[in-house]
Amino acid sequence: PPTLGKSYGAVAAAADTDTPITVLTGRGRKEQYDQFEAWGDEHGLKAKVLPSFTDACPTAAGDHGEDWRDTVMGWYNRGATGQEIHNRAEDALGRPLPCQVAEDGEHIDCPYRHTWSFDPDEYDVLVGHYAHAHVDQVTGGRAVVFDEFPGGAYETTLSGEDLETAVSYWCRSTDAVPFDSYHDLVENRDDDARRADALLYLEDHVDGPAEHDVFDDEGAHAAAPLAVWAILAGEDLGNGFETADLDDLGTGLFVHDPDAPEDPSTVVLLQPPALP
Repeated sequence: PPTLGKSYGAVAAAADTDTPITVLTGRGRKEQYDQFEAWGDEHGLKAKVLPSFTDACPTAAGDHGEDWRDTVMGWYNRGATGQEIHNRAEDALGRPLPCQVAEDGEHIDCPYRHTWSFDPDEYDVLVGHYAHAHVDQVTGGRAVVFDEFPGGAYETTLSGEDLETAVSYWCRSTDAVPFDSYHDLVENRDDDARRADALLYLEDHVDGPAEHDVFDDEGAHAAAPLAVWAILAGEDLGNGFETADLDDLGTGLFVHDPDAPEDPSTVVLLQPPALP
């Protein structure tokens, strides 16, 4: 139940037990982040708010114009991390992001990258978003506190045309997978030989989202190979839903109605953090 003092109590417990903690909550809650810092000060604990790509990167924040913001947020919304965006932007665009260029034209590191240059061991309380649970740097050797229920923070959903386009792009660009498109995949996934070859490739070569793909094509999505895996490995639950174990990468849920006039299929990928 709310208003019982659980958030305050987490900081108090950290002080009482001399245990470093990482507190994770939702986005858009600056006041709540500031409150955790204040509670840390009250208990003599050193606290730090973890950097957010959309706030700490001037390009993502819109400081260099909406066109630049739309470019990087397009990559971000299709599964690329802020780190990968800064690593690959120049190769994708033929020039660096404006946050990577000084006024004199010299290449510099984006302020977002600088904000990650810190030693977590220097802080008793780290405060961030649920997504930060995937960052070993800020969860290792600490108690991780989830402030409120994370809801869909660890879910990725692809549906309808977005699912079809992303899966088709990945299939076309992955020669070792014997399916040419989303529809070929769904219609012929019962072909044992093709299915076995594709699953073998996925199990041996896919160890996470394909972030690099989003820089090559606007229809690509980093989660596409995991969606393909979910469609191929799904166990029919008898109610229109299929669920698949994606090894250490999470769980996939495939919803498919072959008799619908338009394909309303959806893949939901659940990827909770593997906390230490």
